[in-house]
Amino acid sequence: YPFAGLDEWELAKWLSTTGLPNTQIDAFLKLSWVKSSPPSFKTSADLVNRIESLPSVPVWTGKWITLPEAPLDPQLLLYQNPVECLEWLEANPDFSGDKDYVPYEEYINKDHIDHCYSEM
Repeated sequence: YPFAGLDEWELAKWLSTTGLPNTQIDAFLKLSWVKSSPPSFKTSADLVNRIESLPSVPVWTGKWITLPEAPLDPQLLLYQNPVECLEWLEANPDFSGDKDYVPYEEYINKDHIDHCYSEM
């Protein structure tokens, strides 16, 4: 989504960042060597549409703050909107089926003696 796998994503990324004009990308995609193992996108326009359909990541925001303990040393606080982060995670198929919404017990060994503690 929207590419068939990592190899196709690497090809798409390379084609989209080399600065090749669309006509050259289309010519590349028509090569018989490429047709022997064709990517799922057939034209440069299709490639651009797939890249533009990728979900945008939450934006980082920065704010200068001054801590009472260090009034002469301002700090840059970087943060993201947590609601946007959760929406992005929910919309991303890479994480489909890999999210836990309730706590569960996990053990380090098969004897169920040593617990594994972590953040959900």
